[in-house]
Amino acid sequence: MQWLIYTLLFLVGLFGLGYLFFNSFVIAIVIACLGTIYIKGIKNYTRQAYLRQIEKDFVTFIYSLASYIGVGRSFEHSFKQSLLEMEKDKGNYPLLKDLKKVQLAFEVNMSIGHAMKQLAETYPVETILHFTYICERMVYSGGALEDVIDMTIQMIRQKVEVEKELEVIITQKRFELLIMMSFVPLMILYLRSVSGSFYQLMYGTVSGRLMMLVALVLYLISGYFGKRIIDIQV
Repeated sequence: MQWLIYTLLFLVGLFGLGYLFFNSFVIAIVIACLGTIYIKGIKNYTRQAYLRQIEKDFVTFIYSLASYIGVGRSFEHSFKQSLLEMEKDKGNYPLLKDLKKVQLAFEVNMSIGHAMKQLAETYPVETILHFTYICERMVYSGGALEDVIDMTIQMIRQKVEVEKELEVIITQKRFELLIMMSFVPLMILYLRSVSGSFYQLMYGTVSGRLMMLVALVLYLISGYFGKRIIDIQV
């Protein structure tokens, strides 16, 4: 459902740009319709955003799990207590319902490796996949899962720290990109409001419309590459 909201906002934005650059409802509607080719990309974007939230939930769960294991609790008990702690927190944890399904594995004597593998298939994020691999290897090799979790937590913490540092930089660059992308529409609005000659030249002649078309294409291309540059994956 979230992708639909983003899609509507995206199409409305394209309609606004089309009308601003060409001063024509017909052209603006055509440009908005052309934007529908990016629906798949918008779905993928919202999917990735959702998976990032899932990974944050799992990291929260892992930290809680490690704290209980660190005081000598068994893995099964620590797992259950970590879920109870997330429930008491009353936060927005989309992953919580799936973690409860994993907990049921203990009650029906299903192996933790198999239960985690099902979770990883549902949410293919790096942290869950890595933890699932550790669980499977330790089950098959007969090792102590509790001993390995501490090492896994350290690796996850290092990854989270790097992500936080990058997020600060990326947020700054996103703000700078937003400012730069806002400059062109604001400049056109200003010229339209204070210069009648600009209005006639840009919207009343063929050469003016061609110039605005070129400007719009360059504007969209610059926005696309700007987003690609700041879209850094850890």
